[in-house]
Amino acid sequence: MSISVSFERQWRAAFEREFSHTRRSAMTQIALSFNEQYNERFVEGQSLCPYAREGRKRGETQRFTHFQSGDDWSALVQLFLNIASDETQVVTQVIFPDLEIEAESWIEFCHHITRLGHAARGGGDVLANAALHPRLSYRTTSAYSLIPLFRRAPDPTIQWVRLDRLEKLYEGRAKGSTFIDPAKLLSMLDRPAVKSLYDRVAEANLATALGYGIGRMESELSELYQDAQRAYRDIPPDIVPH
Repeated sequence: MSISVSFERQWRAAFEREFSHTRRSAMTQIALSFNEQYNERFVEGQSLCPYAREGRKRGETQRFTHFQSGDDWSALVQLFLNIASDETQVVTQVIFPDLEIEAESWIEFCHHITRLGHAARGGGDVLANAALHPRLSYRTTSAYSLIPLFRRAPDPTIQWVRLDRLEKLYEGRAKGSTFIDPAKLLSMLDRPAVKSLYDRVAEANLATALGYGIGRMESELSELYQDAQRAYRDIPPDIVPH
């Protein structure tokens, strides 16, 4: 389970912070408020995820905040184990309020914690992870290279999705090598290709972004992040008794 030394250094630097209970409570309220705006305005509001709205109505989506101090991942791994053991939790977002970390380091950290969680649980993998971060890099060259734009949440966030549900998004996608009878090749080529739900969602999101305006969407997501940062900075300093 090797990790890059440079990435690990960045994690250690990012997590060298301590907050009082009062400050954590204020930061939690801000994080959840801006995460809700992100989900309502973009994920659900622009139908970027076909599952989000109905999943929330059915109580199958959960949100947590997590304050990491140091490099003891046990509490975070335990949260992973709790989520993995509860089949009613289909999509879970774990928000790290006001965490300053580079996007690439955050992606690596999300993968690392997910690997640790599965190793602690044993057996096959249960949860897939997606790294949400306000400064993810994206390209406009294809529907798939644009996906990181839609994951620009106001705070670094781990999103865990149950693999048994996620597999439905990949139905129809080719996996590995497939044998085709040469006698049937021409007739198969004449058939229209059936796109998977995953591909259709990616293409629909591209169309949505083009209609909405990619620059406008990027700007509004950035504004949401900046507003969250201002809200964190406006938290009054802790009052330390004499």
